[in-house]
Amino acid sequence: MLSEAGFRALAADTPARADKLDQMTPLKISYFPHNGKPVYWFPDPYVCHCLYRGDLQNYKKFEDLKAQASSEQEEAEAVEDPLAQQRFLEFMGSPASQVFYGE
Repeated sequence: MLSEAGFRALAADTPARADKLDQMTPLKISYFPHNGKPVYWFPDPYVCHCLYRGDLQNYKKFEDLKAQASSEQEEAEAVEDPLAQQRFLEFMGSPASQVFYGE
C-alpha cells in the first residue's frame, strides 16, 4: 500500500543504514519537518529491510487507500454466505446440536 501511495523504498544496503534502521521503531509511520514540509517514513526491518519515505501527498494517498481497504473488508464481512447460513440452521435443528447445547 505504501508503494501504491507513492512512498519510495530505500534499502538498508550499507552497515550504517542497517544500524539506523534497527534503531527505529519498526512498522510505524513517523514524520519530521524538512524545509517547512513534513517528510514521512516507515521502517520495515522484517520484509523489505528498507525504509519507505514519502511526502504529505503520499501520506494522504496512503490514508485514503487504507480507509478504502478497511471499507472493503467490512463489506466483505457483512456479506453472508447463504450456504454457510443454511448449514448452520440445519446443524442447529439436528440431534448434534443437542449434544453441544444440552437441549
